[in-house]
Amino acid sequence: MEISPSLLSADFGNLNQEIQTIATAGSSRLHLDVIDGVFAPNLSFGIAMLEKLVFPPSLALDLHLMIQAPEISLARYLTLPVTTVCLHIESTIHIHRHLKTIQQANKQAGIALNPSTSLTSLDWLLEELDLVLIMSVNPGFSGQQFIPFSLQKIEDLANRISKINGKTKIMVDGGVNTSNIKQIQAAGASICVAGAAVFGQKDYKQAFINLQQATR
Repeated sequence: MEISPSLLSADFGNLNQEIQTIATAGSSRLHLDVIDGVFAPNLSFGIAMLEKLVFPPSLALDLHLMIQAPEISLARYLTLPVTTVCLHIESTIHIHRHLKTIQQANKQAGIALNPSTSLTSLDWLLEELDLVLIMSVNPGFSGQQFIPFSLQKIEDLANRISKINGKTKIMVDGGVNTSNIKQIQAAGASICVAGAAVFGQKDYKQAFINLQQATR
């Protein structure tokens, strides 16, 4: 199981230091939640701030755009040194076009699904995706409780991917902690976003150790 700490749960007054600390603690990924206050009821950081942050090359950056009409600013976001870009299928009409734009920029393309969004929305898209991000909380805020039916949704998605012999990865975001990460892994996820479970702890390195140990 890969752990991608969510910068949404970090100290916003000291982001560069938080990024360096998380890399030193042993993280290989970092999750960047961009929230516009329209698609989801919160504001985080946007492109202007992300362009000024310093990211160690050792970190694979997961960009999660929780914004309405992401195509308006997508080209600029694609100039960031990110590895994956996830768009919410609920946020735009021409999702297939935008996924191709991401892949043409040599980034991995993913679709994020809100808790109430059916897996059938991935029909005709799944074979072309590098990643599916299952939201296990309603988007907007860190520290929420994991929605239990998300486990069945993850398992159903894993079965769909298996049937098409696909290599699409499953990422889970929301309420991940040491008490549920093993179940999430067993359901079929290979990447978990962890906010409070990492940035909310005093010792980030120990937080990673605790999460990894909980999967065994």
